[in-house]
Amino acid sequence: MIYRKGMLCKHFKGESLLEKELFTQDYNTGETSSDKYKIVGIKYADDTSYGYTIYLNQNQINKYQFQINQRYSDIKVLFMDKYYYSNFYNQNFKIMYNSNVPDGNAYISSDLNSYCPYEYCINKNITIEVNNLYYNETLNLNIMNTYYKWNINYLLGINDYENNNGIIFISPNDYNNLFNKGNYQSSVFATSYKLTDEVANTLEDMGYKTLKIKDTLVNFGAAQVIKIMSTTVTVILVIALFFISYFVIRIILKSRNVYFSTIRILGATQSTARQLLILELFIVSNIAFFSFLIFVYMCSLNIFDVKFVHTIINYLKVKDYIILYIILITMSYLISMKFAKKLFKKSAMVTLGEEV
Repeated sequence: MIYRKGMLCKHFKGESLLEKELFTQDYNTGETSSDKYKIVGIKYADDTSYGYTIYLNQNQINKYQFQINQRYSDIKVLFMDKYYYSNFYNQNFKIMYNSNVPDGNAYISSDLNSYCPYEYCINKNITIEVNNLYYNETLNLNIMNTYYKWNINYLLGINDYENNNGIIFISPNDYNNLFNKGNYQSSVFATSYKLTDEVANTLEDMGYKTLKIKDTLVNFGAAQVIKIMSTTVTVILVIALFFISYFVIRIILKSRNVYFSTIRILGATQSTARQLLILELFIVSNIAFFSFLIFVYMCSLNIFDVKFVHTIINYLKVKDYIILYIILITMSYLISMKFAKKLFKKSAMVTLGEEV
């Protein structure tokens, strides 16, 4: 045993820890184990961590490992074309390992003979399926022997038939193939809550089984409210940017009255003027849009600190920028057509004389 200074001494004040007996208790059920452990040695540690470490022999560790494996896995046994559930609390179809059992085989209780034709199960197949959070595993075995009260010691080296009756014994290697696969649980953090679905989908495409924390929460309404608010803010931002773009485009076009009136005087047709107008506004819109994207990107790098732009960064996704670009180009085209038509309603001299 390793214990930290000030830990066990408060429980055994003035007494020697050596030769004291300890017992274990199931954290889930509160059941106390009949096994008792005697302290035969003590190693002192100077670190300040809370708690102490108890060392047991390998047989006892294997016993607890077996209990944990059985408890946290769903185990089904396919026997004679019918499934039976196996668990730690019921001896029937309980899975245990024994070094006397050869790999790929199983020893079953004589009580299971009643499931087979003529009460003879030798060389019948039995399948064990294990499912848990980390993996699914299937093991196909051949029934090699049947143990009775009179031969259990000879086959398995066990004397207590009553407390083992109904158990299916397999080899240690087969048992390890079923249960001892290690713990592969990892935590993955996304830089933003909006990316959790994308990250989870990417991991699932890579073959990992994912569990998003938000899916484990009881209060699903909060997530829905956040999603509705996010959508509402996105719509408001798109509408605001739309009207800002609309009025800016109109001002730009009105400021070009002199230019387009001049080319009319020089002999440009309505079709030529319209094409020049559309082309010019298309170029200006693209320059403005991509300049805006560069500015947003610089704000995301904290080169500039503009709260409104940070709000845009938080709520607008790539698809929103694409939609906004399509709206901008469509709006530029429609306004260009309308302005070109209005430009030729009046004479070139009247249009030239209008104030910007």
